[in-house]
Amino acid sequence: MVINRPVKNEERHFTNNGSKYFLAEAKKMGFNPGCFYYTAPIKCVYESGKTPPACQVNCLEHLKREIIMVKPQVILCLTREGAGLFTTEKFADMHGQFLYSRQFDAWVLFGPSPQS
Repeated sequence: MVINRPVKNEERHFTNNGSKYFLAEAKKMGFNPGCFYYTAPIKCVYESGKTPPACQVNCLEHLKREIIMVKPQVILCLTREGAGLFTTEKFADMHGQFLYSRQFDAWVLFGPSPQS
């Protein structure tokens, strides 16, 4: 999963109500919450609401390497910062849409962040 920009401790992802709902639903479908690999597209910590820092290009290169190493079958993209790796379409227009990424040999599903 490619989720929102990081917080000071990246392991804090999936701690709000939307995230808890997502993980509970995944568990109902037979998924072990520990089987998910999640990451933030922007590795630099910055204040919420500000434009991503100049390091965005470097962070996205790091994200590409992470995806290649993990070799997921499905990528759940929950942030506009990471969506540009997979599509040129506006992120909000992609919510609920699947597309196949030849670059990563994986399906990508776009959706709003559970952090919202």
